[in-house]
Parts: sequence; structure tokens; C-alpha cells
Amino acid sequence: MASTGKTFKRCGCRNSRGQRLEQNCSRLAQRGHGSWYFHCSAPNLFGRSERIRRGGYLSQAAARQARDETLADSAARRTGAGWTLERWLRHWLDTRTRIRPTTRLHYTRDVELVLIPRLGHYRLSQLDGPLLCAVFAEIAQTTNSKGKPQSPSALNHLRTTLRAALNLAVREELIDSNPARHIEIVGYRRPHAQV
Repeated sequence: MASTGKTFKRCGCRNSRGQRLEQNCSRLAQRGHGSWYFHCSAPNLFGRSERIRRGGYLSQAAARQARDETLADSAARRTGAGWTLERWLRHWLDTRTRIRPTTRLHYTRDVELVLIPRLGHYRLSQLDGPLLCAVFAEIAQTTNSKGKPQSPSALNHLRTTLRAALNLAVREELIDSNPARHIEIVGYRRPHAQV
């Protein structure tokens, strides 16, 4: 059951010791000082109650409206807006029961060594094609464990792992479409089968 939660105002002022005053600032009553936040609890896609906290609103009415819109959203939408890519990738790996051990090993390596360090802090709802293309361009500039530039084949494997994880997010309706489909790997040619 979703809770109505509450709204509150806070700011980033600090005291003489450098600690944030948050809701204890004496200037909070002044118009234009600080911003409004809300927090509430609502079930996620998997039925577990999660705390939702958002902020940066100019007025208490705007914070209330955002809270009401968030609670009116489907559980899948709330999960997509609240979960980071790191959390989703770990959940995705844990729920893959019908894959071979070597496939799991490769997925885990891609997720733990590259995808989480580079993209893990983004929320699922923040992911888009230009962001992923920029991150993959950065990854292409790095070197592999042997000190050589990243091969197009390795980058394609990373893209395949990310696409598979985000395809499940699309099927679960956490996001509308898979932004990983926009990633193009320069220099990658699909191997030609020889009989």
C-alpha cells in the first residue's frame, strides 16, 4: 500500500564546523531560500515497499504534485525511475537461470568490470542513446588488460550484454525502449561463416 508521505523544505547552508544545516537553517522561512522535497513509500515492481525521495522543487505545491504523480505511476515506472543501472544489472544477473556457465562468466565480467563502474550510477529512466554512445566512445579509448586498445569485438560483446539486460527492463515495462540499440561500434564486422 502506498503511503502519502510528507513534504519538507531544506537547504545546503553549513554551520561554522562545515556541517549541513538541512532543515535546521534559520533562513528557511525566507521566500526563495532552500527547496522543497517529498518522501513517501510505495511498492516496487516486485511487491516490496521502497522509499521514494525527490527534491529541488520551487514550492510545496510543486513537491506535492510531483509526489502525487509518482504515487499514481505504475509500480514498473516507479522502479525504473528509482533503480540505478547497477541495481538492475545485479538483479538481471541473479535472475538468469537458463544460461550456460561460460555465458554467465562473460556477462558477470562485463557487468562488474566495465558497465557498473562506467554507468552504474545512472537511473534506468536516465539512460538514452546519446549518453550510451558517449560512454562507449570513452570505453573505446581505453586499453584492455594486455595494454592494447579495446577491440571492436570486445566492445560489441559489452553492447550485447547491456542490450540483453535492458531488453528485460523493456519487457518488464521499467523503460519504454532499449537505448542500447543506438550504440554503433566502429570497425566491427560480423564474422562471415565459412562452410
